[in-house]
Amino acid sequence: MAFEPKYEKVVASKLVSGGVNQSEVEVRLPRAEEGDVARVLCVNAHAYVSSSEVVGRDVNYAGYVTMQVLYATETNQVASMQYTAQFSDKYTLDKEYDNIQQAIVNMQVASVANEIIGGEVKLSVVVQSKVDLILTSEQMALVGVDGLGVYTQKSQIRYTQYLDTAHGKNENSFEINLRDGVSKVLSVVTKAQLNKVTPFTNYLKADSVVDMIITYLTDEDTPTVKTYCTQLDATDEIPLEGITPNSAVVSYVNVVADDVRITTTLDGTNTVLTAIVPLEYKGYVFNEKELEVVNDLFSTTNYITSNTQSVEWASNMINLCATKNIDGNVVLGENQPFMDELQGVACDRVYVTDLSVVDEELLVEGVAYACVLYLNKETNGTYSQIVQLPFSVALNGKFEEEQLASVQVSLGCVSARGRRGKEIDVNATLYVYANTNDYASDALITSATLEDEIPLGDCALTIAIARQDDTVWDIAKRNYVNPDMILEQNPDMQLPLSKGTRVVIYRQRLAEF
Repeated sequence: MAFEPKYEKVVASKLVSGGVNQSEVEVRLPRAEEGDVARVLCVNAHAYVSSSEVVGRDVNYAGYVTMQVLYATETNQVASMQYTAQFSDKYTLDKEYDNIQQAIVNMQVASVANEIIGGEVKLSVVVQSKVDLILTSEQMALVGVDGLGVYTQKSQIRYTQYLDTAHGKNENSFEINLRDGVSKVLSVVTKAQLNKVTPFTNYLKADSVVDMIITYLTDEDTPTVKTYCTQLDATDEIPLEGITPNSAVVSYVNVVADDVRITTTLDGTNTVLTAIVPLEYKGYVFNEKELEVVNDLFSTTNYITSNTQSVEWASNMINLCATKNIDGNVVLGENQPFMDELQGVACDRVYVTDLSVVDEELLVEGVAYACVLYLNKETNGTYSQIVQLPFSVALNGKFEEEQLASVQVSLGCVSARGRRGKEIDVNATLYVYANTNDYASDALITSATLEDEIPLGDCALTIAIARQDDTVWDIAKRNYVNPDMILEQNPDMQLPLSKGTRVVIYRQRLAEF
């Protein structure tokens, strides 16, 4: 008899956690034109990935760390320096994968330390890199069989397949109206946070928020240090063939900090600051596929040998966005200069310390750091104080312990208030954007082979007793008969079957004389 199995390829993708790595970047900044550094007021550091590749068990990646230093000279003049350092590192996976399609490396600055050596500044920045992997496997799935006396049972599977990376770099131009005349812009700290990512046909739209902290000197006879915080919206459309409105996207956005360009123009008594802020977006796009496959088969005339393989893919891929107001407080020490006037927040950063699932919620924990500047009139000097803002944010959802999640966090709307010359309160809005996914799996029949003939029994009549959870298909398969024949021969049988139900099976036999 003819036995012709038909197969189709199933290409399924999933996300797994590779691990966490730390890199230390040390630089010694050149001596500043304004004079030797007497004290460092604020250090801002921003890290982002430029490239990554997988070689065996090693995930090699390169990136940049952009550092801004605000400092005071021995004459109490406030100045700034900026430096961008390129670095590369690798993370060795705990095992070797043979189906890695893409490595996703996401960075955050874990700590920043500074030291003044001979009037120069030495910086040590610890960058924490989270490595995730997109794994893609290929299997041939049985989708049908042609053959006399062969019966198949089918089911519909929906699986996830990695499409490609949507990559876009867009320069956003912002105009900020400062109420003061500005003699010099000391630093502009920019951060970006995703608000929403919407897929369309062959492109997606990324809505982001850009937070900016501007520190500047006024153009008065005696210049003073001031800061200005603002929040601006940015939208980018990134094309990629194959995206659909139902695509799932794992998204990240970063400010290309070393390419930020600032110009100022005077408008009467006010200063208009124009900021060109490049945003780099990466979206890892997954599409859902659907296929009808054979999940069981048998023949009434021959034995069939089949092989199955379990296939796993990413499922329930969702993006969550949350905001939370957080605050912190600090009291200046006895040896610290008195605070006569609060000048504002010069920079901030956020560090996520833990991601965990508690009571089916994704718990994001960490600490934010805000650097507050203040004036001491006795010395006519600007000083700084770091204020910590610990946080814990719960994202709602029915999460499982093994669920994979990655987050991006940033601060916005940062404000500070001084009290009694010694206490500083800081309030801010914490922005969280999370990519989460679960896993699903199925067993696919990857091969089916027709074997020896089934010997004919002597009995023309069989009474089959239904077992617990039996179906007509189960009884037909055990007895090598057509399932429709069972239904025809048992017209009064109640479905679904109950344990102990008697099922009559009659096989027509030819008597030999």
